[in-house]
Amino acid sequence: MSPATVYSPVETTQVAPTILEALGVDPNKLMAVQIEGTQVLPGLDLDSGKSRD
Repeated sequence: MSPATVYSPVETTQVAPTILEALGVDPNKLMAVQIEGTQVLPGLDLDSGKSRD
């Protein structure tokens, strides 16, 4: 992944779901994500090279 600047607005609530996604854990398993619909941080290509079963 090459360096890039992302100008999308983000919130601190997106940190936990992003870390889970990076670790290969489904962030939708967090109750707060389910209730609030929190998305992972934009501009990160976390799915490249990963396969989920």
